[in-house]
Amino acid sequence: MNPVYANLGCGSRFHHDWLNFDLNATAPGVISCNLLSGVPLPDSHCDAVFNSALLEHLPPDLTAGFLQECRRILKPGGILRIGIPDLERIARVYLEKLDQCLEGDPRAESDYDWMMLEMIDQMIRTQPGGAMAEFIKVGAPNEDFIERRIGQEFIGLKKAFQSSGEGTWQRLQKLPPQVRRHKIKQRLLGIPGACRRALAGLLLSHEERSALKMGRFRLSGEVHLWMYDRFSLPRLLTKNGFTAPRIMLAGESSIQKWPSFGLDLDENCKPLKPDLLYVECHK
Repeated sequence: MNPVYANLGCGSRFHHDWLNFDLNATAPGVISCNLLSGVPLPDSHCDAVFNSALLEHLPPDLTAGFLQECRRILKPGGILRIGIPDLERIARVYLEKLDQCLEGDPRAESDYDWMMLEMIDQMIRTQPGGAMAEFIKVGAPNEDFIERRIGQEFIGLKKAFQSSGEGTWQRLQKLPPQVRRHKIKQRLLGIPGACRRALAGLLLSHEERSALKMGRFRLSGEVHLWMYDRFSLPRLLTKNGFTAPRIMLAGESSIQKWPSFGLDLDENCKPLKPDLLYVECHK
């Protein structure tokens, strides 16, 4: 019997041999699901559960409930693998760049500015991409450093800005037919929400519309609501009933054939997100 694997909060990175879940289905084969309301799978169903760059977006008071859901759907002895931005590494690189700036090294200033954004902007931003996206959009002088920090995320943002002058239909035409049909379907399903927003725009004042827009964005799941490191995440997992938490590399896992799934590694076997810390544990 083939193992059953679940990828929770998959975004655009998923594998068809897995059960893939996300708040908004990004492609055919991805199941739309609010994970804070539970994972629509039976008890003891999965051999492994994976989530990457998800836990930091959950309210801290709801994180335990989500981890309990991960534990519920795992078989006894099953593996939970989590990837999160590494607060410790962010802080250490920030302090390194701060010291270099204070020593008078002008080459460190752009790196320092980026690390300040990486640490704070993702928690306080009020619009998609925040100041980090703007830093890249205007042409960062330290693109090599940023790519080393966030990997494919940086490459994706650069491509998005380069194609931003294209119309919606032009962008859709570049997608595979199955994905294009899915995107069009999602846009049609979003029409009622767009109508409600248009009606609110007619009834609310400018300040009320601004507050509603900001609140809607803050609840969209993009912002970071907490951060973890190699001490706090294993402790959190142990408190929620998991055993033997272990720090892993991007291409290292107890999950069979892990590198072949391409969930943490690109086609050249390099980490997709070098800034992440990976921890695995067992039910």
